[in-house]
Amino acid sequence: MQPKPACDRQEALMRQYSVAVRAYIAVAIALDGLSSHQEFEEAYQRAEEVRLEFEHARADLNQHMQEHGC
Repeated sequence: MQPKPACDRQEALMRQYSVAVRAYIAVAIALDGLSSHQEFEEAYQRAEEVRLEFEHARADLNQHMQEHGC
């Protein structure tokens, strides 16, 4: 059985997921080379916030694909 083609909602979720992945990569890279412990802690907190956004976007996309079958 062929998978259904992507619907508008799936395409929007995929765009959201793609933005979240790029943001997560960017903040993870920014952790390298910080000059102080405080700078690192602040950047790490931001990275955690972005990671949670990424995880949420991934879960939304996966849930939609399971429920909708596209």
